[in-house]
Amino acid sequence: MTDRPYLVSLDAVVLDTSRVTLNLKTTGFPPAPNVAFSLNTSSPADAAPPAESPYPNVELSLLDADNRTVAHAIIVEHREEEVSFTLHLRRPQPGAAYTARAEMIHGQTVLQTLRTPFVLKPATPAE
Repeated sequence: MTDRPYLVSLDAVVLDTSRVTLNLKTTGFPPAPNVAFSLNTSSPADAAPPAESPYPNVELSLLDADNRTVAHAIIVEHREEEVSFTLHLRRPQPGAAYTARAEMIHGQTVLQTLRTPFVLKPATPAE
């Protein structure tokens, strides 16, 4: 067991030649704090700045064969153990090799990176 969040797995599912769903599994998050808030946007001048969140950001990317980012999404203060995101490619290259990448970041520190290679070819349904 770890004392910090970490990436468990990253799977890429090609829906068609311009859409890829990334299934991300994570674990190790601290329990959600009880947060009380007010819709009053004014705050006293001597109010303490908010504490840094214990939850990391996760950057999801699709990289082409030349390792260039071709699609990108950011999850701010990620705390779900399983999520799925569909990323769209602007200029897809059917049959080409791509890489799905997930980076877990807290503050300015990259905690972990996962990479999953795949080919941009939709799965054929079983007959």
